[in-house]
Amino acid sequence: MPSCESHLRVGALSHGAFVCLALAVVAVGGYPHSMVAYAGAALPATLLGAVFPDVDHHASKAYRVVRTAVPVGLTAAVAALGYAGWVELRPVVAVAEGPQLPFFTGVCWTTVVVATWTASQPLVPALRPPHRGPTHRLPVVGLVSAILAGVVVAPLLALGFPIPLLGGTSIAFAFVTGVVSHLHLDGLLTERETYLCVR
Repeated sequence: MPSCESHLRVGALSHGAFVCLALAVVAVGGYPHSMVAYAGAALPATLLGAVFPDVDHHASKAYRVVRTAVPVGLTAAVAALGYAGWVELRPVVAVAEGPQLPFFTGVCWTTVVVATWTASQPLVPALRPPHRGPTHRLPVVGLVSAILAGVVVAPLLALGFPIPLLGGTSIAFAFVTGVVSHLHLDGLLTERETYLCVR
């Protein structure tokens, strides 16, 4: 299996080809110039796609990052939601229930945060699919690219960027470009079975 660094290098080269394709489409098809800017800015999505299929391999750097990031992300989200809820309810609770309830609420909140951290530790290993399984298949790649596109389009709309849907589409295609570069480097696109197909 090629190293993570090799996949990132090939992913970066693939992104260069992706940007050149966007330049050609703009020059020939008369599409807006923002297409090239969005394509260039989508480099992180291509690099993410270049390492994404290996999240199913226990020894890969991508898996180790996900195994650390998921518990941290879940715990931080629970802590942030708990704090936001407390900020909203604190004036009401203080008036209604007196000084004892804030302490009790803090203990409960801390317990939930610690429980989230503890419970989420075995989550990624338990959910890790077999190597060269779903993360190498078109439905999963399409779903992840669509989620990434949606995550990008929402803030672009909110910030008033031109043609936000084009930005989301660029992210989705860049991610798929990265995944295809990964499969190519692994030699999976030349095998008899096409790895992007559903199995």
